[in-house]
Amino acid sequence: MDLKLLEELCCVSGVSGNENSIRNLLAEKMKDFSPEIDCTGNLVCIKKSKFKDAPCLMLDAHMDSIGLCITEICERGFLKFSAVGGVDERILPATEVLVHGKKDVFGVVSTKPPHLKDKNDQDTVSIDSLFIDTGENSDGISIGDKISYAPKFKKMLNSVSGTYLDNRVGCLAIIDVFMSLNDKELPFDLKAVFSVGEEMGMKGAKYGQQVADMGIVLDVTFGKTPDETSDEALEIGGGAAIGVGPNVNKKISGGLLCCAKDNNINCQVEVLEGCSGTNAWMYQVKGLGIPVGMVSFPIKYMHTPVETMKISDYEDCVKLLVDYILGLTGEQISEISGVEIC
Repeated sequence: MDLKLLEELCCVSGVSGNENSIRNLLAEKMKDFSPEIDCTGNLVCIKKSKFKDAPCLMLDAHMDSIGLCITEICERGFLKFSAVGGVDERILPATEVLVHGKKDVFGVVSTKPPHLKDKNDQDTVSIDSLFIDTGENSDGISIGDKISYAPKFKKMLNSVSGTYLDNRVGCLAIIDVFMSLNDKELPFDLKAVFSVGEEMGMKGAKYGQQVADMGIVLDVTFGKTPDETSDEALEIGGGAAIGVGPNVNKKISGGLLCCAKDNNINCQVEVLEGCSGTNAWMYQVKGLGIPVGMVSFPIKYMHTPVETMKISDYEDCVKLLVDYILGLTGEQISEISGVEIC
């Protein structure tokens, strides 16, 4: 794992609807693979096969993130705001943020000192009761401007923690896969889609104009902690999470599991009993749909400024994807997708 590049990706803003900065960075990192921006704002890159009319395998990772949006500018630089995506209101008080106006402005989310609380104060937090304090620095800030968590990134022994691992680890994985396969001749086109708007209804996957015969979506999933006993949470350090269930194609998930076993790659099964809440769902059902698989990175503290993951889980995911792609043939893609090779 290139920790320096991951830090760079995690510390660039990309709140849904305002993905320009992260898209420009990804386009620079993927400049050898013909980066283009589609009508939706997705960044699309491709490694072309030498074979004419070759089928296409797509790797998708959303580049957008959750965040906040200014709804009112008050006196003395205080701002009212609403959520963009699935923001956890519990963690907002005293959180450091960046307001993306004409220039970035640092702010902190208000919180009442415990000494001043009385018995009528609620223990629960409502976003409607909070303000962002910019220190009276509201010049260049407008209603509608997006707000992101102030960037953080730390290595913790064999783990990393920081802002927006969801889903910058997926973006980094696509970069690593393409670089690993750069000098390999593949019997199919390999397409990368860094999609927009996943946190706001999977906009990029829903309305994007990507054409592929099958795809694999990369995203994060829930990692276990001592206080989390849900069956949805997976083991940190357990390896790549391979999705199975009605949201994914059985042949793709089966192929990924066999690849992990044959190549001694740590993996675990993630049961997706319905809509996965990821782009995998939208690619499967939009239009005529395409067959998709799902590979996820278990992380702790999702949708907070301190998302945390184990480095070995990332490495297992990338190795799985590279080995699976190297073992895939154009005929297999056509069989899975039901499209014949001309």
